[in-house]
Amino acid sequence: MHWSNIENRFNPSFTLKTQYIGNNRLWYQSLVKIIPDTLHYVLFEDTVNFHTKYWVYEMFPNEIITVISESIPSPDDFYIVSKKFEWLISECHEDVVYFVGDKIDISLIEKEL
Repeated sequence: MHWSNIENRFNPSFTLKTQYIGNNRLWYQSLVKIIPDTLHYVLFEDTVNFHTKYWVYEMFPNEIITVISESIPSPDDFYIVSKKFEWLISECHEDVVYFVGDKIDISLIEKEL
């Protein structure tokens, strides 16, 4: 879903906002203001010796922030998805965060980041 939507190939109606976070590595601490305080799906990519696997969890925003903060080194890529699959937030290893979907308030993102 995530990579296929970057070029609007998955669902052209989804809004896509990208944000470079190289100068703001702690951007994820704003998640409590950007996403609802409910359970969300979170996928953490783990690559060892060029073999990728994903750890999948259900977490509240504060828990997501804690896990990312305590992950050393930080996760390769991670994905946060609403349980209704209405939006997706993803940070990739190239210091870019993708916000996909119309249910994310873009003005909050711009204000917080």
